[in-house]
Amino acid sequence: MGQIKVIKDFVSIDDANKIISYIDNNISLFEQGSADKRFTKMFGKDAFQKDKSTYPVTGLNEIHKIIFNATEIAKKVIAYEYNDDKDLFLASLWLAKQTPGGFLGPHLDTDPDNANSYFTYSAVIYLNTLQDSGNLDFPRVGLSIQPEAGNLVIFPSGDYESWHEVKSIKENRYTVPLIFTRDKDFELTFDSK
Repeated sequence: MGQIKVIKDFVSIDDANKIISYIDNNISLFEQGSADKRFTKMFGKDAFQKDKSTYPVTGLNEIHKIIFNATEIAKKVIAYEYNDDKDLFLASLWLAKQTPGGFLGPHLDTDPDNANSYFTYSAVIYLNTLQDSGNLDFPRVGLSIQPEAGNLVIFPSGDYESWHEVKSIKENRYTVPLIFTRDKDFELTFDSK
């Protein structure tokens, strides 16, 4: 898999289900994309999503600690997996639900149009397992990763191998995408709750 890594059982099924419940119970507060059938609650200083993101991370109530701990552990996992001892900061965090008929077009997270050149590593926490769809495809390296509840996928944000897409979603797909940066000016912080 080269630069693309899958970390099994990154979050517990219990924690994944708590996040799913939070998403479903607060879906009316999420941004809705009609074309890709995605509901998102975004946090960060993401240049492409600046009109939709909020900063700092607030309002997560019962899942606040779960999300905070997951982001801190993800930084350590990235440092270990890539033998990278430079400081990393969380830059962007999404809570996402995609519904049947949804997709994610091919892209790099640092696409020039996105103006997110400061992104260093991307990650996705899968909250549920999908059987026949929703795979995270990396077409440049012929890799397809099936969503499995609790797993984490990590990869360099702008690496050639990291061009990715989700072609087809036939059932609800719940994820927590994370983006990390080396630029402290883009650090996303959590409220004190």
